[in-house]
Amino acid sequence: MRREDGQYVRPAHEAAAEEPATSATILAVGNLEEWIKQGRRVPWGGKVAFVEYCDVTRELIETISPTVVVSPLLARGFDCIDLSQVLHGAAYKGRYRAMTRNIPNPSLIKSEILAMCPGLDFDVLPLEDCPPFRTN
Repeated sequence: MRREDGQYVRPAHEAAAEEPATSATILAVGNLEEWIKQGRRVPWGGKVAFVEYCDVTRELIETISPTVVVSPLLARGFDCIDLSQVLHGAAYKGRYRAMTRNIPNPSLIKSEILAMCPGLDFDVLPLEDCPPFRTN
């Protein structure tokens, strides 16, 4: 996949095969192109791995060993409930934060996730204070 600046970004499963498991501490789940189109900041570097929802497996979690997983609350093809269940099934022990703008009652979503996935460190991260990513 190519970033907006033209550089190639390897999918996390390719990078994980070549890099030590400690190289990525943040696993960002979702469509990178959509992320940029929505004006979100994109942190680049060896500490962040971007993957599609369909690529999140127990093996990927064990290989990358992220301390934090981030995703949109609601994305094309999945939502935070779907990803929470995958992470819980993979015995993920780190933090999972679902990001969103303008949600009236994030505690309701949090309580639903925690009821379905006990022990998962989940929270909703509001994006109101995050300035948009600009390419120019």
